[in-house]
Amino acid sequence: MTDQITESAKSFTGIINNISVFVDIMNDISKQTKHLALNATIEASKAGKYGSGFAVVATNFKKLSDQTHNYTISISQLTEEIAKSYTNINQSVEDLKESIKNQTQSVDETNQSFNNITDAIFSISKEINDVNVSLDKMKNDKDEVIKLIEETAGFADETVAASEEFASMVAYHAQTVSDIIEAIEETKNTLTETISD
Repeated sequence: MTDQITESAKSFTGIINNISVFVDIMNDISKQTKHLALNATIEASKAGKYGSGFAVVATNFKKLSDQTHNYTISISQLTEEIAKSYTNINQSVEDLKESIKNQTQSVDETNQSFNNITDAIFSISKEINDVNVSLDKMKNDKDEVIKLIEETAGFADETVAASEEFASMVAYHAQTVSDIIEAIEETKNTLTETISD
């Protein structure tokens, strides 16, 4: 998802660059139009009363040049603001990537913890089986049997405590992953709205 956002942002940068080129062209046209208006004014002045119509054209040329210049200034300011917004968005995406990387590492660590707990449970199961075999062999020794049952009960308590801790850890990381997904969705919506605007 973040890679797609990055690609979209790069494409957006290309569009901004194209707009900047267009603005430069419009500025050149504005300067040329202003120059033509100045030349037309000079020629109208030389023609005297016969150049009055030419003077009107020269005035209109100058107004057009001024309007074009003002429009290019507005477009330049807008593209600068958009470029700044893009920089902020790009930084947010990079931060999001880092956050996802960290969360992925946390999930991997949780998975490893789960695997360790699973191995421990299998190990405990084997030990319980061994205890059962020992119980069968020690039926005639009441004191030894009671002692062995107490040890087994202690093992069971530790297993329950470990399982509860694991369940709490899984619930925490599930919420973390949910928060990441929500942050990605919000970033996606923000980018979509920014690009649409």
